[in-house]
Amino acid sequence: MTNELTEYEQTILVAIANGYTNKDIYATFGLTAQDLKKISGKIISKLDAVSMPHAVYIALSLDIIKINRAAN
Repeated sequence: MTNELTEYEQTILVAIANGYTNKDIYATFGLTAQDLKKISGKIISKLDAVSMPHAVYIALSLDIIKINRAAN
């Protein structure tokens, strides 16, 4: 596994981990559906994941990304 995600890939992955929808990501980052699909594919490949939720799980488990968790 090569977990060397670019800073931009990490930012996209954090947005996904925080529950951003594809439409949110398109608007926030100025991406098209094709752009996001390409970036997602790179993230999945670099983390040896089978899906984006799996990529998020791996990245969180390896402390590649961190998300803010709401206090209870």
